[in-house]
Amino acid sequence: MQPLELASKKVQSAIEDKRSEIVGFLSEYIKRKSVNPKYEEGAEEKTCQDWLRDELASWRVYDKIDYWEKRKGRPNVAAVLKGAGGGRNLMFNGHSDVVPVPKESLPYWTTDPFGGEVREGRVYGRGATDMKGGVAAFIWATRIVKESGVVLEGDVVDTITIAEESGEHDIGVDTIIE
Repeated sequence: MQPLELASKKVQSAIEDKRSEIVGFLSEYIKRKSVNPKYEEGAEEKTCQDWLRDELASWRVYDKIDYWEKRKGRPNVAAVLKGAGGGRNLMFNGHSDVVPVPKESLPYWTTDPFGGEVREGRVYGRGATDMKGGVAAFIWATRIVKESGVVLEGDVVDTITIAEESGEHDIGVDTIIE
């Protein structure tokens, strides 16, 4: 078996072993009511991003974690896992903000939209697919690669922004380049 195949099998096995931790993480992430404040006052976009930054730091996986606000109270997070050098870098980007749950749609929810309920292997809640599930997938993939001892040639840059749901790219995704 080639080294790349061995590394792939090692990472895939670790993902299976950590399935319950990953699902638990996503559940906790969904519980952060990170509704974009343009749509709902008193939302927890900042609280969610603070929690995410602190979680990533507690893993001790990343070589660098950046946290910045282009607009007060609207932070973005970027975490870098340095590679060995000589390879291409890989950047993942996702967002933590979600849209509010309209009152008229609440009767159709079978769970608390911000409860992060896990049922039959599925996580339910606002942001589970757009886009907290995707964020959880790429940051856990990065963590598992590192913890598995796989050394990549290029860097992995995980970025989690705000303001995607309102199209305010100038305070979110655009600021990554800066």
